[in-house]
Amino acid sequence: MKVLVINAGSSSLKYQLMDPETGKVFAKGLCERIGLDGKFTYKPQVEGKETIKAADVAMPTHSEAIQTVLNALVDPQNGVISSMKEIDAVGHRVVHGGETFASSVLINDEVLKAVEACGQVASPFIRLEAGLRKDYLVVTETNPAPADDTRKKRRIPQLERGIGLHILTDLAGRYHGSCTQEVRDGQFTVSIALQLPENQGETEEA
Repeated sequence: MKVLVINAGSSSLKYQLMDPETGKVFAKGLCERIGLDGKFTYKPQVEGKETIKAADVAMPTHSEAIQTVLNALVDPQNGVISSMKEIDAVGHRVVHGGETFASSVLINDEVLKAVEACGQVASPFIRLEAGLRKDYLVVTETNPAPADDTRKKRRIPQLERGIGLHILTDLAGRYHGSCTQEVRDGQFTVSIALQLPENQGETEEA
């Protein structure tokens, strides 16, 4: 069985062709800077196939992006499948499933309506704040923590459910900042403090 897993963002599209029964990955990659100067990465996990890294590809919209992915997968020389008929299913995540979606589901009319309802309330739940505190730039992001039953079904620790958590922790690590995480009253909060450039030298000399 082969499933094409898609994770599309506002200007990017991650993809992976895999067998969910065995965990085998046939190809994976990324379309980024969609609508700008498109970049395409293709990493076939099949011996003898060549990797394409950040190639310049015109992708004005996500339609061109997904077509680029499909073209790469079925390419006669470098593809990993002979035709689209080999793809048994396509999966995509939703931005915010609330308590409606705790696991993968098959798409039908009821699911589509539920996804649409989740989409109407997803964005207001995310709050991002930034400000100066003494010699530091502090960035704080808050979003709802998942309900206990949802978290258990997904087997994901509560503190790992922060939206954009990895982005903020990466920033803290890259610029030697500090990072704190907290779950309180149903809200997940992550904050990072980055020392302003003009004060970094004083700390290092001290």
